[in-house]
Amino acid sequence: MSTRAASGSRARLAALRRRVDRLDRSIVRLLAARQRLVCGMLPFKTGLRDARRETVILKSVVRQAQGRDLDGVFAGAVYRGLLAASRAFLRRRRLARAKAKSG
Repeated sequence: MSTRAASGSRARLAALRRRVDRLDRSIVRLLAARQRLVCGMLPFKTGLRDARRETVILKSVVRQAQGRDLDGVFAGAVYRGLLAASRAFLRRRRLARAKAKSG
C-alpha cells in the first residue's frame, strides 16, 4: 500500500471513528433516559423480572432490527445484556432504599 493510500485509509478510519463516537454519545443519552424510566417503575414492580415482558421486548427488537439492516442476533444479544443490566440496577437501587430505611 502506498503512503498516500495508507494516509487516506487512516483519515477515513478516523472519520468513521468520530461518527461512532457521536453515536455512542447519543446511545448513552438514550440509556440514561431509559434508566430514569425504569427507576420510575420500581415502586410498581413486585419482582425484578417479568420473563413474558422480556420475551415480547426481545422479539420486537429482532423484528425491528430486520427492518433496519441490523443483525437480529446482534440486536438480541445487546438487549439481553441491557435487560440484565437493568435488573441488576434495580436490585442495587432496591437494596440501597432498604438500607436507607433500616439504617
